[in-house]
Amino acid sequence: MIARYESNSIATAEAPHHVTETSPRLSVVITCSTHRVTPSEKQCAEFRPNWTTVSRSPCSDRKFARQRRSCSRCRRPEKLSPRPLQIVCVRAWKCVQSQYGPVPICGTYSSSMELRHLRYFVTVVEERSFTRAAQRLLMTQPPLSTAVAQLEKEVGVPLLLRHARGIEPTDAGSHLAREARRLLSELDDAVGGARELGSGRSGRLTIATVAAATWKLLPEVLTAFAHRFPGVDIEVEDAQADDVIERVRHGRASVGIVYCASTDELRTTAAAGLQVARIHQEPLAAVLPRDHPAARGGVVDLRELGGDRWVVAAAQSSFGGLDLLVYQAWEGAGISPAWQRTSATAALTLVSAASFVTLLPWQAASTAGDGVHVAPTLQRVPPLEAAAVWQGPTPSPGVRMFLTELRATRWASPTG
Repeated sequence: MIARYESNSIATAEAPHHVTETSPRLSVVITCSTHRVTPSEKQCAEFRPNWTTVSRSPCSDRKFARQRRSCSRCRRPEKLSPRPLQIVCVRAWKCVQSQYGPVPICGTYSSSMELRHLRYFVTVVEERSFTRAAQRLLMTQPPLSTAVAQLEKEVGVPLLLRHARGIEPTDAGSHLAREARRLLSELDDAVGGARELGSGRSGRLTIATVAAATWKLLPEVLTAFAHRFPGVDIEVEDAQADDVIERVRHGRASVGIVYCASTDELRTTAAAGLQVARIHQEPLAAVLPRDHPAARGGVVDLRELGGDRWVVAAAQSSFGGLDLLVYQAWEGAGISPAWQRTSATAALTLVSAASFVTLLPWQAASTAGDGVHVAPTLQRVPPLEAAAVWQGPTPSPGVRMFLTELRATRWASPTG
């Protein structure tokens, strides 16, 4: 056993040869393996290098003054090994060692106890044989016996009864084996859980996304992701584009998905300080009533739609999205039509029921009904870019695997 000395000052590397009333107050307990003594606040100790005397002052109990270092109750002598003494400061909780021999203290165990000794002991108890336990542990018997003997020495009581038919655990051994089995199981679960979290195969993944990504992009990706990583709890939050960025910035979302006209511009404007990756480019299609004159051919000339009423399906944001691409398409075609802003769902309704026209991503346009004509444009229109946004220089394991699924998904369009 190793004694613990509790002091109100920082422990030093050298133990004091003499402790006075003005010295840092130390408390020590000297007991055998069956008795416990709780030191009072007034207890202090005087130590000499050769350990010829051990005493307390100003306490009147002189049982500590015996040259035979014995228990303060039953006076049973304790065998002391020449191991270093640990001095522990209760203020700084720092351990240093001096060259004094240890003092036995009841109710404690050595800090050198190893988990593998507990695993060995549990296996020996389960097999009721050192030979079978050694075979199960893929080791030889001598080091196994040594480890169990060391464990018994550290615990301070016999744990196994050895006889000709094998071994049997004592009551203390059965208790220790039962509790050790529980603790080792909890430790294995904790390590396994930490590895799962570290690998991204478990935990929570919060995805903040614009509504447009929930049409077809996210359902396909989340289906594949949930199949590969069933231990990850996925939460999807619908928000406006600027709000998606802010949720990621303040840690309320693990990853965000937005649509933008340019990922490079997004990286230097609204998402400055965050990590941005382009995950998909989606071409735009002209969406107009089926009975519109421009719907007769396979390709729509935007110049023929200059006199129509347009609806722009994009929410306002601090960075350009679908609305910016529509404006660029008008400029390229040399038209300046009347227009109004609304959602993608409302835009399809206005096209089919009120003879509006618009430009939409192929994935959104593919959900239109029979009364709507969807076709590519004659003029070149830049594609809409889907971007993922997250914090940190490198994504977490869960975010990294989610991004891998995003990039692995292919969204085909009628243009091929």
